[in-house]
This record gives sequence, structure tokens and C-alpha cells, in this order.
Amino acid sequence: MPKRTKPKSTAGKALLDVVIEAAEEKLALDIKVLDLAKGSPVWDQQIIMSAESKPQLTAITDNISEKLIKAFPNFQFKHAQGHPDSGWIILDLGDIAVHVLLEDVRKQYSLEEIWEQPGVIFHY
Repeated sequence: MPKRTKPKSTAGKALLDVVIEAAEEKLALDIKVLDLAKGSPVWDQQIIMSAESKPQLTAITDNISEKLIKAFPNFQFKHAQGHPDSGWIILDLGDIAVHVLLEDVRKQYSLEEIWEQPGVIFHY
């Protein structure tokens, strides 16, 4: 298993761990966590991952939502946007943004290149 760099807060690390575990359970591909603390006024981290199909994209985002609510009963998403038909769903968790994209959509938008400066802190 790759080595993870710890987020600043214990709550942030716990949230990150739940998201990654939930994504891995549904076989998300190429999971990357980007540290944006110095480069974004909105998020400290972004998690970017791929899905091979629309049903898998839905399964990944649903599992993340369910696991977060189970682990943190009072947890409320700040915002969720997208639809499997668009090939991209984003979950705004406050300090963390989660992007789940179909593989071809991910290649098209190249989010990692946009946020390249802060750097990848986890890649599975």
C-alpha cells in the first residue's frame, strides 16, 4: 500500500481515509490526493479517481456518501454536483473535494495538470 501524507487535522485525515476506503471498495481506479492547501482558497485537498462505467461511477459516489454518513453521523455534504451521464460527479466535503470521473472524461479535463503545482500526496 502506498504511503500517505497526513492531512493537517485529525478530522481531515479520518475523512480522507473513509473516502479512499469507500472508493477502493468499489474498485475506483488511479486514486490521487492532491494537496492544495497553498494553491486553492477553497479546498485543502482534492481526491481524483476514475470509474470504468456510469454504473461504477454511481456505485463509487454512493458508497462514499454512505460510508461518510455511517462514520460521521452528523456529516453533511456542502454540495454535490454532476450526473453519471456527464461522466463526472464532484462531492464538496468542505476542505476536501472528491472528483469521480469516467476514464475518458478524466483524460479530457486533466485535472491533475491544472492543480500540478501543489503536488500529489497519495497515488494508488
